[in-house]
Amino acid sequence: MDIVRIPDDMLRRMAEAEGPRGAASTILRRVIAKRRKDRQVFAWRIGSFYFVGPVPDATMEAAIIEFARADEDEDD
Repeated sequence: MDIVRIPDDMLRRMAEAEGPRGAASTILRRVIAKRRKDRQVFAWRIGSFYFVGPVPDATMEAAIIEFARADEDEDD
């Protein structure tokens, strides 16, 4: 399971396709809001989860992957 960065242009296309109340639109608004504060943030996806934040360090990446795997195991 990998954490995948969602490029801004892809996120915009997803937001346009889903409409203003879709998940991609919400994520795009969060990215824009955080960037106004001069933060280097991006949209990320792992499994069915999306999050907004800076590039995760090794510790954070491991925690996110563990969380996503635990959720995946609950669905089985």
